[in-house]
Amino acid sequence: MGIDAQLACQLIGARGLVEGKQNALMLGRQKFHIKGKYRRHVRRTLRAAGLHPDIPGYEQPDGFAETFLRKIGYPTPLSLDASPYESCDLTHDMNEPLPADLRERFDIIIDGGTLEHVFNTPQALDNVFHMLREGGSSSRSTGSPAGRGTGSTSSAPSWSGATGRMRAAASCMTAPPCPMT
Repeated sequence: MGIDAQLACQLIGARGLVEGKQNALMLGRQKFHIKGKYRRHVRRTLRAAGLHPDIPGYEQPDGFAETFLRKIGYPTPLSLDASPYESCDLTHDMNEPLPADLRERFDIIIDGGTLEHVFNTPQALDNVFHMLREGGSSSRSTGSPAGRGTGSTSSAPSWSGATGRMRAAASCMTAPPCPMT
């Protein structure tokens, strides 16, 4: 699980949409790992966004993604996982309903592949929508069925598909595709 080149480009492209947001959450403590030939795509995206293109400047010694997110303009995120294994800030099993203290708490939720490991998908998605504040955004990247890298999707809490309830309209985080060709 982590922020790969595809998700990094999506997050860089969407950084203008998170200005003024204060509370971010990573589902799972995400690693930041841009490897090999994909580094040039991320450097190009950083440069186009007016950011310094030196990828090592976004890396942190423990390999996690908080420095990258902060340097591209996101609020420093908390992390949530089912166990405290990777020194996450919050623990909760996404297969289970949310406790009250996690509801409507976050402006931004980033998932670099955690939800694909949760068995109760409807509950997990319902949890994501309910953790978002009105106007909040979620960005996730999950492995593709064909095994060709990742496919990124974005959503907003305007529809809670797991329960079928309509919620207050919110902005959808949309970013241009990463130039991975």
